[in-house]
Amino acid sequence: VLEVLCTNASRGHQFAVAAARDELLRVDAPAAVRRVAAKALGSLAWPGDEAAVGALLQTTHDCDDHVREQVFLSVEAIGTGSIIEVATIADCALDATAPIVARCRALQCLARIAPSGSTRALQCAIQ
Repeated sequence: VLEVLCTNASRGHQFAVAAARDELLRVDAPAAVRRVAAKALGSLAWPGDEAAVGALLQTTHDCDDHVREQVFLSVEAIGTGSIIEVATIADCALDATAPIVARCRALQCLARIAPSGSTRALQCAIQ
């Protein structure tokens, strides 16, 4: 269903964005569904869509590597480098309990979304 929405819905289509957001946040959804939902948000939501970005930020610690990768790609696509986005991604990068691959990917995402001179991003890079 989400793949059909991605193919046929236009950017900003409220129903499609809401459906993708709901599937991403559904804890019992299979990893493949969560991954497609994250991809759908990155391609359907407008940059800066707070609800879509918020859902993505909530799933930066997903247990599935492929879901996490897509979440970071989608944050890069629709994130605006807000203080909340930078702080959440920085926290993920600094989380000693997270897999190293997730921490490295979070740093890459941070490098792409953080505004130039972001104190939080600089602190994260130094640590």
